[in-house]
Amino acid sequence: MKTIIFRQLPDVFFYGDFPDEINGFWNDTRTLRPGDCFLALTARRDGHEFLADAQQNGARCAIVSRVNKNLSLPQLRVANVLEAAKIIVKKYRKNYIIISVSGSYGKTSTKDMLQLLFGENAYATEENLNNEFGVILSLSRMKSEQFGIIEGGIDRPGEMDRLIDLLQPDISVTTEIAPVHLSNFKNFDQLIYEKVKILQDTLARNGHGVIPEHCLTHAAFRPFADRCTIVGRGNRLVQCPHFTQFRLTKNSTIILRGEYFQSTAFLLPEMSSGQAENFAKAATVAKLAGIDDDAIQRKILQWRPGKMRGETIFFRGHAVYLDAYNANPAAMDDALRHFDKKYSGEKTYILGGMQELGPLSKICHEKLAEYFFDKKNATIFAIGKEMEIFFERLRRANPAVKIFYFEDTETAKKPLLKAIRGTIFAKGSRAYHLEEIFSNGNII
Repeated sequence: MKTIIFRQLPDVFFYGDFPDEINGFWNDTRTLRPGDCFLALTARRDGHEFLADAQQNGARCAIVSRVNKNLSLPQLRVANVLEAAKIIVKKYRKNYIIISVSGSYGKTSTKDMLQLLFGENAYATEENLNNEFGVILSLSRMKSEQFGIIEGGIDRPGEMDRLIDLLQPDISVTTEIAPVHLSNFKNFDQLIYEKVKILQDTLARNGHGVIPEHCLTHAAFRPFADRCTIVGRGNRLVQCPHFTQFRLTKNSTIILRGEYFQSTAFLLPEMSSGQAENFAKAATVAKLAGIDDDAIQRKILQWRPGKMRGETIFFRGHAVYLDAYNANPAAMDDALRHFDKKYSGEKTYILGGMQELGPLSKICHEKLAEYFFDKKNATIFAIGKEMEIFFERLRRANPAVKIFYFEDTETAKKPLLKAIRGTIFAKGSRAYHLEEIFSNGNII
């Protein structure tokens, strides 16, 4: 980022010999990279106390609300560090074509696929920096790329408005929407209303929207159906002005047809049905950007699931399907079906509670139990207070089932390690840190 933008801010004071360019903003001196601009925020701890650490770790400069003249580190003094960072990245963002990726789940796999398809021509959100501050950091780190693929997540009303203000996306991709992160919302309808805002804003600025077919079951999305590309399996899609219809075959092939595809077949690496749908969205955006079918095919074969997002590891002679980054009912069902299709024989299921479902938590965990009513050769570990209702319902429905319940992962670990059989499925909300059970596992 060229720091000439900094000089466009009102009421600023420059201390020291300011650099012409920085790598981007960062606020944690422990993970700061040489060439970063350190943001001395004062939200949880006073970032000004870490200016010396920032200089020692290679910061090129800092944005502060009070200058430390005992350091040689160039500093830009502003009234409010966070607000100044917002103004800077909003100006900087205008140099790029922004593709936003939002939704309840599937954001990261879609973003990763988009990054793979666009290659060096795009910068994508690193790790899970998808809240408002994460978006600020992501926008600041774009460099010579033409596209920015930015993931946006919300967990309360009003957050989407702030993301839109920062992003103003040219292309808006919506992934699956589910009743998760509901604790700060009145109900699911309010969450949907927030989710549709970024699509509405993008279309209002003559941008392009890509949404999954199931979004049309929500009244808030239906007014925009004729103006964006709908991605799904349904036969009724052909009635939409813009659509990408996909069909999965038995040999890991997906066939796409619609506005950008003429029954085009793509061979996929191993992925779940939900991940294949995310590929259909990513491929649609790639075609919008002028990427041809051959390039899409060549690049998608390089895709692998992210860490703890459906990766396979090997632990004590057992294959483990590890999907422990988050959990919601639809994603849980997709992962379970993929796992059971891939593996036969004895299995151990480690199921962490699905958090942030709000008033729907009880019914969703009870419903999950139905998936296991007729399971044979299975050992099941239910972990977390949310899973108690799952445990009770499954035990009543199938008294012979081998099921164990624990309130936390640490308590479950020792008996689990003694009881595991066959291949292992592990999925639950992040708070349960199921990956710690396999701390000595090796990715395969």
